[in-house]
Formats: sequence, C-alpha cells, structure tokens
Amino acid sequence: MFVHDMPEAARAKLVTIADDATLIEAAGLLTSGNDLVVVCNGGGILLGVVTKTDVVRQINTCPGHGVPHKGWLDHDT
Repeated sequence: MFVHDMPEAARAKLVTIADDATLIEAAGLLTSGNDLVVVCNGGGILLGVVTKTDVVRQINTCPGHGVPHKGWLDHDT
C-alpha cells in the first residue's frame, strides 16, 4: 500500500516517519496527541506502525529503564 493512495481525509491525520528513524523520533511524534505513527520507506510504501505501547515496551528493555525517576524527570513528583 502506498500512503499517497489513501483518501485525503485519512492522509491529513496521518503522521509518518522514515524506516530509518530512531525510537526517540517516533516517541516525539506520539507525545503530540497521536496514537500511532506510520512507518514508510523512501518510496512511500507503508511498512508498519509504531504505537505508544511499542515505545514503552522497547524502553522497558533498554539499559536505562531502571534509573530512578529523579534521574530523568525535570521536577520531583
């Protein structure tokens, strides 16, 4: 499926990212109220989607997942 073949109304709401983008880039797009990011290759072919759940799952496996919150939050909670 090509993204440009989607109906205009659906495409207007679509948030896409390149297949070589980082997890941080995808997470940044998800923080702006989007529930999913569509991954496309350079030719505009849809390869998959990244959801907030995918980002959380990946963070859980990264080396820094055990860092106390005071190490990464801007303020105390």
